Formats: sequence, structure tokens, C-alpha cells
Amino acid sequence: MGFQKYLYILSVALIILGLPIVAYIVFLDIDHPVAYYGVISYIIILILFLFISLIIFIKRLKHVSNEDTKRIVKQFLILFIVLSVVNIAITYLFSGKEVSFLQHLIMPFAISAGITFYDIFSFKKN
Repeated sequence: MGFQKYLYILSVALIILGLPIVAYIVFLDIDHPVAYYGVISYIIILILFLFISLIIFIKRLKHVSNEDTKRIVKQFLILFIVLSVVNIAITYLFSGKEVSFLQHLIMPFAISAGITFYDIFSFKKN
């Protein structure tokens, strides 16, 4: 593995390990300068990580064939529909309150997009 791959894995590990620490600081409303700068630093690292991930995603998107594109879009749509129906059905059956469709479509969209488009990160260059 190259240096860039190690750097990417390290940044993912830092983001995952830093999340509980930042959540602890935010939820307990710790008012200390070190905690404040730690949370701000974590947010900056998270934004940079998302920006770099977007650049990698766009670069890898060039190497995806038409057949793979059709497969990915089909997988995304099926997963999105299934997760949406399950989410709405569980909310309607167990809570009995009115279902807000837009509110219940955001999470299935994010989950299906994350699962489906993760494949593009793993494609090898031809």
C-alpha cells in the first residue's frame, strides 16, 4: 500500500476515534479552552477529509464503465426504495403517529448512497 492509502486510513481512524471524544465534550458542555480548540480542530479535519474524499470520488468516477454505472444506479435505487419502505412502515406501525415522508427519506437516501457509492472507491484503474 502506498503512503496515500496509509494516510487515508489514518484519517478515517482519527475521525472514528475522535467522534466519541467530541460528542462527550459537546453533550456535557465542557467549557475549557482545550476542549473548544479540540472540537474546532475535529470539525476542520472532518471538513478536509470530506473534501479530499470528494476529490478521490470524482477521480475514480472517470474509470467507471457504463455497465458498472447502470449496476450502481440500479443498486442505489433498489436499496433506497427498500430502506424507505421499511423505515416508513416501522414508524407507522410502531409509533402510530403521522408519517412525514420527506423526513423519513433523508436517512435511507444517505445510507443507500454511502453503501452503493463506496464501490467506486474500491475500483482499480484500468
